[in-house]
Amino acid sequence: MEVLRQTCQTCRKANATAVRAEWGCDTRTREAQLWIPCVRCDGQSPDCKLCRGTGYESLHDCPWKLLEGDQDALQLYALHATYPAALPCAGGLYDQPARYLSAMRLIESARQRLEDAIRRDQAEEANRGRAAQD
Repeated sequence: MEVLRQTCQTCRKANATAVRAEWGCDTRTREAQLWIPCVRCDGQSPDCKLCRGTGYESLHDCPWKLLEGDQDALQLYALHATYPAALPCAGGLYDQPARYLSAMRLIESARQRLEDAIRRDQAEEANRGRAAQD
């Protein structure tokens, strides 16, 4: 899972009509914007109307809209889904120290930069291989 790219600041711009439609700010999207663990059955029931037994429910609206602008809460949830064993203190997500979210954002940002660098290196290597064959 990645850190969410949707931001309310982007959607509030005057020329953001296409972004608002893509992200589901005003209407539901065809593609899921986010997958979250099923709160009804946790993937234990193939008859579950939320997840159909997959353990994950798809959201087709802007994730921030669902939390009424509480971006820190959803960001924390997304990061915890990525690093589930990383809660530093006992309790739930809201029981964690305030600095936890900042630290997890930093870690996720560094991970994303490393993955981007690896993809660039792999693409360059593939291009060199093709050039050598020609």
